[in-house]
This record gives sequence, C-alpha cells and structure tokens, in this order.
Amino acid sequence: WTDYTVEMDFKRAGGGNSHCIFLIAREQGNQRYILQQSGSTLALFRQVGTTNVQVGSSASVSAPNDTWHNIKMELSGNTIKCYVDGVLKLNCVDDGSYGGDPFTYGGVGIYVRATGQYPEFDNFKVTHAGDTTSFLDEFIDDRYLQGVTYKWNPDVADNWSVTDGVYETGASA
Repeated sequence: WTDYTVEMDFKRAGGGNSHCIFLIAREQGNQRYILQQSGSTLALFRQVGTTNVQVGSSASVSAPNDTWHNIKMELSGNTIKCYVDGVLKLNCVDDGSYGGDPFTYGGVGIYVRATGQYPEFDNFKVTHAGDTTSFLDEFIDDRYLQGVTYKWNPDVADNWSVTDGVYETGASA
C-alpha cells in the first residue's frame, strides 16, 4: 500500500494515563510510522529497528478516560496528517531529515502498552483513495486482553488472508 487512511476508535479505562495507544502505518519488516497517543500528548514517530525518531512536533490532545475517541492517520506521499476526534492535530512531512528516506508503502497495525486495566478498540478501518474501504473490523470483543489472541471479525475486500494471525493482502492502492 502507498497512500491510505488508517483509523480506529479507542477508550482508555479509568486511571489510563499509563496507557499508550499506538496506531501503526507503512510497516515494512522492522520499519514503520507510529502514531502515539499517551495521556494528553500525540506524537508521530519513525521507527527503524528499535530506534524511534519523532517526526515534527507533538500536540496536546484531550482524550478523557472512559470515553470513546477516534484516532486517524492520512498518508499521502511523504505527508502524514494525524487526527483525534476529527480534529487535525499533526501535519507532518517526512522530508528525509529524520534518519533516512521516507517510508512510501507498507501495512498497518495496533499496539498497546498498558499497566493494570487495558484500553478497548473498535472500528479499525483502512481506506484507500476514492473512499474504498479495504478493511474494517468492528471486533467481536471490543477489549484488548493481555495474553489473549485477538479474534478479528473483519469485513474485508482486496482478497485478505491470514498468515500466523496477521491479516495480509496482496492488493495495492
């Protein structure tokens, strides 16, 4: 995939400032863009291996616990726009000054780091140019449960397949 939008809804449980929600885009092996929402801060990182470099500046966000919020990344060329609850919070350009050439294609994912109570997810969605939804998962169980394999229940297009628990497609946008 090259240009697309990835988004999801999330809700942190009470006391969830220790929760970090990560929305991942353009993943290719050991490199990816990571949108991190932690407490009242939103930041975009470029990760290669275990090295993270922040792309642009961070933004302050209001995402109270026990309330559903939407987090979204729009990727077009080397521009990445990041939204919380429909409001543009970051407009980043990976111009090659963050440790290498911009990532131009790759997959998507979710990652959570939490202590105690775990956040909930819903409506994970990938949309390509022309508003064609190629992946939508409303999750059978909306909660992330530590140590439990997630049961994805996707409404998919683009001939998705499952390999080792990972949804993959050979489609390109």
